[in-house]
Amino acid sequence: MFKAQISQTGGFTLIEIIIYIAILAIILYFISGFIFNGVNSSSKIQAWQEVNDNGRFIENKLLEAVQSSKGVN
Repeated sequence: MFKAQISQTGGFTLIEIIIYIAILAIILYFISGFIFNGVNSSSKIQAWQEVNDNGRFIENKLLEAVQSSKGVN
């Protein structure tokens, strides 16, 4: 009888390792982009909220000054 022998090696070839590393690098590149965009947009939202808060503060101060005025020069 003819028996086919199958080689049972437990390691990876150099080509397979290079392909796996390349795929992992591409995935990490896109993940880091999403993380950077999330952090960047969070900073923009905080800055926008601070601008709005300062605008409301100035508006209230101007309103108080106008309401407490006695006349126009």
